[in-house]
Amino acid sequence: MLKQNIRKGVFETNSSSTHSICINECTKYTSISPNTEGYIVCRGDEFGWGWEKFNDPMKKLNYCMQYPFGDKNMLKKVVLEQTKAKDLVDAIDYSSNNYTTYIDHQSIEDGDVLENAYKDEVSLRNFIFSENSYLYIGNDNGDHPPNFFDEDLSKFTHELCIEGCDKTEKCNENLNEEQIDNIINRLWGLHDLNKNGPRSGIYYNKPEYVRVYDPKNGCHKVNFDNKTFSIVKENRSYEKVEGTERNLRFRIHDIATINFSL
Repeated sequence: MLKQNIRKGVFETNSSSTHSICINECTKYTSISPNTEGYIVCRGDEFGWGWEKFNDPMKKLNYCMQYPFGDKNMLKKVVLEQTKAKDLVDAIDYSSNNYTTYIDHQSIEDGDVLENAYKDEVSLRNFIFSENSYLYIGNDNGDHPPNFFDEDLSKFTHELCIEGCDKTEKCNENLNEEQIDNIINRLWGLHDLNKNGPRSGIYYNKPEYVRVYDPKNGCHKVNFDNKTFSIVKENRSYEKVEGTERNLRFRIHDIATINFSL
C-alpha cells in the first residue's frame, strides 16, 4: 500500500484555508449507491476552513465535482465504472450567494489541492473510493487538533498531556524538543486558561493567558528537564478612537508554570 500525503494551502492572509488530501492505494474500494433511477447526483457541500476530515466517498466526490480544476470527464468515467450508475449528475448550485455549497476561495486560488488526485484514473479512484484516503479541511490561524492527520493511533506508544487539559496527543517516546513544543502548543490551544479574554481589537479577542516566548532563542519558554512551560496573564487598557477600540498599553503579571508529562 502506497500512501501519499499532499498538504497544500494558501498562506497569504489571516484567514487562509489549508485544504489537503491523503491518498492510499489499495485493492479494496468502497462505493456510492445510485438513486432509485440509477443516477448519482452531486448536490455539493460546504468546505470552509474549520478543522474537519472526510473519508466518505460522497463527500470526496462532491469536493472533486465542486473544485474548478481537474478533468471532469475522467471523474465521470471513474465514478460510473466504480458504481455502475447510469450517469453522474452535477446538480450543484454555483451561484455566488449560495453559502451552503462552496469551497473556501483561498484553497481554490491555490489550484493544486487535487493535483495528485486528478493525475490519472487510478489516483482519482484511490482518492474517492478508498476508505483510507482522506480530505482534510483546516486553516493556518492556529495549530491543527491533536492527532488530526493520524489515522492509525495504534502505532503510538506514548501520549503527551498538560496539566488542566482533558485532551492528550498520542506520540512516540523519542521526541525532540521542537516536537514536544509543537504538541504542547496544540494542547494549550484547547486549555481552559486559553479562552478569549478582553478585546484587543475590533475583530477578535486575545486570550487572557498566553505562553511565554523567548525571543533570544526564538521559541517558547519550556523547561524540558522539569517538564514545565511558562504562561503569563496580560492586563490591557484601551481607548476609544473614532468608534473603534485601540490598544493603549498592557502590562504582564501572574507568571505561572504548567506541568506536562510524556
